[in-house]
Amino acid sequence: MRRNSTDGAWERWAAADRYYAVCTRPEFMSAKLDETSVRSFFESGEKHVEWIFRTVAERLDAHFKPRVALDFGCGVGRIAIPLAKRCERLIGVDVSEAMLQEARKNLGERGLGNVDLLKSDDSLSQVPFGYDFLHSYIVFQHMQRSRGLALTRKLVDRLGQGGIGALHYMFLSPEPFPVRMSKWVQTNVPLTQSVINLLRGRSWGHPLMQMNVCSLNGLFRVLYEAGCSRLCSEFTNHGGYIGVVLFFVKDVEQTVRGYRP
Repeated sequence: MRRNSTDGAWERWAAADRYYAVCTRPEFMSAKLDETSVRSFFESGEKHVEWIFRTVAERLDAHFKPRVALDFGCGVGRIAIPLAKRCERLIGVDVSEAMLQEARKNLGERGLGNVDLLKSDDSLSQVPFGYDFLHSYIVFQHMQRSRGLALTRKLVDRLGQGGIGALHYMFLSPEPFPVRMSKWVQTNVPLTQSVINLLRGRSWGHPLMQMNVCSLNGLFRVLYEAGCSRLCSEFTNHGGYIGVVLFFVKDVEQTVRGYRP
């Protein structure tokens, strides 16, 4: 695992509070989860996917219907479930094995057998080429900027010609500079986070949820160099954290390996 990797933190989040880690609303904390809150959790994913496809239809391709879709950072399946209903095959990718196990359970309960769930790594070694829809939402903000940019490049490289992407990034944080510096210290100075946990009455290993802004210039360069000539955007606001969903079409022909489930 690379230095300062967020992978370990996400595995701990998945073990302790996996639904809240995916969508940080109080009712999704493990201690408060019940039938009503779980239903609300998955309904929010349905609404998100409806919005994504409506935006694609209105702004990029009115007849778009993906054959193979990839959901990067699929978590417990909040977005993967409605995506699987809209395509022949879905690839769900996550860095946490505990998240993937929960996603398998949720997909199985709904009788969705057209999904391959894959463990992620920095080289995307298990991720195939040739899918025609690429999606990720509230994921890249939780990893370091350079790492997120490198993974974006690999994901877009694997998107087939004519494929469409919808990727979300945070680019503006409401946190003042001293708070951002404090979190940088917690992330980069060994044992700092553990000491702060103890001072706050938390367990020694309570994970820090990083909130990182992206480089929009870097993202635009990645998309341009990958042959994505058509692009539109929609802003998001999660409690003052301002982000953007970039919708794009990959127009330039590339020689890729077709997906085989």
